[in-house]
Amino acid sequence: MPAGNDYPSARANGERTSAHRAAWILWRGPIPDGMFALHHCDNPACINPDHIYLGTQMDNMRDRQVRERSGQKLTMTDVIALRLAYIDGATPTQLARRYDVSANAIWDVIKRRSWKHV
Repeated sequence: MPAGNDYPSARANGERTSAHRAAWILWRGPIPDGMFALHHCDNPACINPDHIYLGTQMDNMRDRQVRERSGQKLTMTDVIALRLAYIDGATPTQLARRYDVSANAIWDVIKRRSWKHV
């Protein structure tokens, strides 16, 4: 697995991978197929094996959502607030400017095409 943009890379067992995966492999052993090396500390550069745990892609997505670091500009709090503001009369264009996203993104939130779980 190649290292992502925010993650430093390293070699482990002759293969280039993200540094935190390499740290896990060197300190704890192989990473089973389908498993990911995830951070407890939310620091992509961290290679402390005590801060790394193994999980599935679903675990990673759930963790991103819980920590509101999903790579999206909007947080769960923003979504709730902008839906309430829309109900109170704010337009999607006004909300788009307020939250620095496109009006289409606002419509997707309002119509629950995105953030369906909120």
